Amino acid sequence: PEEVVFDLDLIVETGDGSTRLLRSPSIELAGEAELRMLCDAATSGGGGVQIDTFLLRARGSVPHWEPPATPLGDPDPAGALKTHRDAYWPGGFKSTPVYDYEKLQSGNVVGGPAIIESDSTTYVLPAGGSLTVDEYRNGIIQVA
Repeated sequence: PEEVVFDLDLIVETGDGSTRLLRSPSIELAGEAELRMLCDAATSGGGGVQIDTFLLRARGSVPHWEPPATPLGDPDPAGALKTHRDAYWPGGFKSTPVYDYEKLQSGNVVGGPAIIESDSTTYVLPAGGSLTVDEYRNGIIQVA
């Protein structure tokens, strides 16, 4: 928290009806003198302003998050096989293995033709294609 930098910007409407964005010299406006200084900056030395919006911005740095990696294991995806299902491929229907993506492990390689199902999507791998699960559990698809 002590490394966070705050900026206060004000969107003001001047007496002539124009709107301006002002950067406050501090995030706490203490007293009439500081308010008068902002008014003078907004109106080039004369007139009043109406503050429409206060914009408080906080800036700071955070450590970069590194996703956890898992060691690459056996390429055999048999532990994720759910079933076989007839699916239509060029040339007609063919019994096709169906895998559960959530059960695939880092290092598994699924060769096509295959279907891989997850809660959010379905991957359809044609013959000659493959899906490889990397150390971050990303599915990398290659199609011949």
